[in-house]
Amino acid sequence: VLWGIYVWATIALGPRSSNLTNRGIVTSGPYRFVRHPAYSAKVSLWFMSSIFIGDMNFLLVLTLAVVYALRAWTEERHLFLFLGYVEYKRNVRWGAVPGVW
Repeated sequence: VLWGIYVWATIALGPRSSNLTNRGIVTSGPYRFVRHPAYSAKVSLWFMSSIFIGDMNFLLVLTLAVVYALRAWTEERHLFLFLGYVEYKRNVRWGAVPGVW
């Protein structure tokens, strides 16, 4: 399911994917529900892998989760400069996990 969410988010983002440049606000696909679905799916996969499979060191995963949280926070700070993002954030309440953030 998490891989599906990650792929869905990546496809929905399409060529708009970029590091800290605004190529338009994506409001389709999983971006209708949370503002950072790819990040939350990826970090959740890492956590599950570290806990259930023992594939990754839990401390490493925790560190990566903090890095991705800071990345999401930084992206949002930059996106506030562009028209439409405030409205999008008002419509899409959750950042990464519905009911949590």
